[in-house]
Amino acid sequence: MREVEIKVWADDFDRIKGYFDSVAGCGHPVNKEDYYFRRPGETVQALRIRNNNGVLEITTKKNSKNERGEENNYEYEFESPLDQLEKAKDFFFCLGYEHYFNKIKNGFDWSYKGIHVELLDVKNVGVFLEMEALIPFDADDELVQKNVAVL
Repeated sequence: MREVEIKVWADDFDRIKGYFDSVAGCGHPVNKEDYYFRRPGETVQALRIRNNNGVLEITTKKNSKNERGEENNYEYEFESPLDQLEKAKDFFFCLGYEHYFNKIKNGFDWSYKGIHVELLDVKNVGVFLEMEALIPFDADDELVQKNVAVL
């Protein structure tokens, strides 16, 4: 799927949570631990294994920017049971990837007007509000801009 996403620093976790609880219903708890991998010598992540509330999500993205400087992310992802975490890590190591860093995120999420919303406290980084729509890979620019406007 193709992501249309906005991420912003958030300075008042409780106020933002209260707003989305009031317009979208009580938020669902989110607990994620991300393991990032990269190719040796590179300075960007290539792969991510995410423990998302007990389900592994294995993801890679192809990123580019359009003429307005907006990122266009094409996300390739599949899920696996949590008990496969060590095997997944070993698989990437065998392919030549190296561990890059980890992130721990806790917060809440909502579905609001067809948009996935997350308010997350990222350990040692800060609080972020993320809003995301997923559209087909072959979506035209008009659909992309429509989703940007909704976000």
